[in-house]
Amino acid sequence: MSVLQGNLCKLMNASWPAATCRFSSKRAAIASVENQLGIQPKPKKPVGAFLRFTSKIRPELVQKYPTASITDLVKLAAAEWKNVDSQTKAQLQEETKAEWARYMEECRKYESQLSPGVKLQLENAAKKIQIAKEKKVLKKKREDLGRPKKPPTSFVMFFLSKSAERGTMPFKEWQAKMAKAWEELPEAEKSKIIAAHKKETEEYKQRLTDWEKKMVAEGKSELVRV
Repeated sequence: MSVLQGNLCKLMNASWPAATCRFSSKRAAIASVENQLGIQPKPKKPVGAFLRFTSKIRPELVQKYPTASITDLVKLAAAEWKNVDSQTKAQLQEETKAEWARYMEECRKYESQLSPGVKLQLENAAKKIQIAKEKKVLKKKREDLGRPKKPPTSFVMFFLSKSAERGTMPFKEWQAKMAKAWEELPEAEKSKIIAAHKKETEEYKQRLTDWEKKMVAEGKSELVRV
């Protein structure tokens, strides 16, 4: 979802699919820390003139195009925006300017209530979310480029081999049963599974090494393990 669509989503009401509205995980993490510390939430940035206009014509768009997707509605709003007269646009821009002035004042009040310790906690919360986000993006890139997957553990291999025997047994109950079965498995059978796991692991390591060499050769060394 683009930044524009994301901002438009925040302006939607219940008439639009709620599942498409996604709140910033970074903002949510900071809000969680604020709530724990009992401090006033950080002010939200005001929307721009176009999104302000979109919020005003939203009911009309939803009523006129009830089955349209968010992407299509954004395009329709953009088309309407092109036809807005300069006086209306100027008025919306003035409203936005006034909102930003209020926002800056609220931000100053917000900052004044934060002690150095609280600021550090909020910064750490934001950093953790950013790091998690970067790791997720990196993982997706690696998967898209065919990075070999690590083989399952010996127990998981055994667990999966018995899946056909589960029937309708609840997962937790089945998991406990398999854990016990693994512990009681004759050493000879367990050794075979462990040996198979070791073989798969060695093959995986070689495939991973070959893949990483390929990435480096293609100038994608940022995807390789440090």
